[in-house]
Amino acid sequence: MSRLVSLLSLLALAGCPTGDDTQDDGVIIDGGIDGGGDVTGIVLTWRAQPALPAMVDDGIIVQSMRFGFTDLRLVGDVGPVPVDRSELAWSPGVTPANDLIENAPAGVYSSLQAMIAAPSPNFAFEIQGTYEGTPFSLRDTEALPVVVTFDEGLSLVAGGGLVIEVRVDIDDLADAIDFTTLPLQNGTLVLGPGGEQIPALQAAVAAAFEVSDD
Repeated sequence: MSRLVSLLSLLALAGCPTGDDTQDDGVIIDGGIDGGGDVTGIVLTWRAQPALPAMVDDGIIVQSMRFGFTDLRLVGDVGPVPVDRSELAWSPGVTPANDLIENAPAGVYSSLQAMIAAPSPNFAFEIQGTYEGTPFSLRDTEALPVVVTFDEGLSLVAGGGLVIEVRVDIDDLADAIDFTTLPLQNGTLVLGPGGEQIPALQAAVAAAFEVSDD
């Protein structure tokens, strides 16, 4: 399984609906961006793993997460192809919509890249939940580069379709933090900018993005 440079998940699975038409690399191209027809171009789908809300460890429940993006793009032998998205957000019953890059040029795509960032005073990312019943908030303002590599490359043929599922592995995020040492602010455990565990959180967020190989 490919991983982002150092917290989350960009993938090589056929995401949306299932169908019988697949390319040789196993990517499903039948079903369209929302299941309404065949895909032409590239569809990016986004999935939290596991789905929220989720108990990811004893006493740790992740309820929501949000990531701001700048310069989100697919990269391959055709050069960079921009993706028009500035934010990913999950909460109970809410998941990001799929992204259709209808005019993506044919070629072999090797990675998905972005900066997790947001203009001040917003957070670049924020993950919320509870630890042993106490609310927590993990967040930072510093821009964070993310690179998800497609090990064997993903091919888009002229007039064809390609679905790439990007997954965020929540378990990795929770494992990076020692919640017992977080300060309590107005009833919430907070890890924020400048915190001692921020480098570990940043690394976990970058590595959490994966390409699905299910």
